[in-house]
Amino acid sequence: MLEHIRSLERARFSAMMSGDLTALSALLDDDLIYVHSNGQADSKDEYIESLRQGRITYDEISVTADRFWQVEGCFVLVQFVSARMRLGAGAEPVDRALTIMSVWRLAPAGWRLVAMQSTARPDGTTP
Repeated sequence: MLEHIRSLERARFSAMMSGDLTALSALLDDDLIYVHSNGQADSKDEYIESLRQGRITYDEISVTADRFWQVEGCFVLVQFVSARMRLGAGAEPVDRALTIMSVWRLAPAGWRLVAMQSTARPDGTTP
């Protein structure tokens, strides 16, 4: 099961980097709560719209390590990532070292991301 969830996360990151919002939307639960590293919380529609408008673009996302827990009907994955992103149309890229917690819920149509929390690592590094 862990490898399946990891593959879903890779597909999510790939869709985020390529701007494939159709593929990304299919991975996100309609009840998604997406909390950015600056504390802003978006719904699924708000997050997709921010990507559509270019308020956030992702050039690169790489996972350096992860931890996981499986609980009734959910899978929790904590990942340490390095990300290169642009925060605004035409903005210069910024590099971020983040810890992200993703919660995947088993829905009738399969596993969907229902919650995501991103936190900047205080030392700016990933393990």
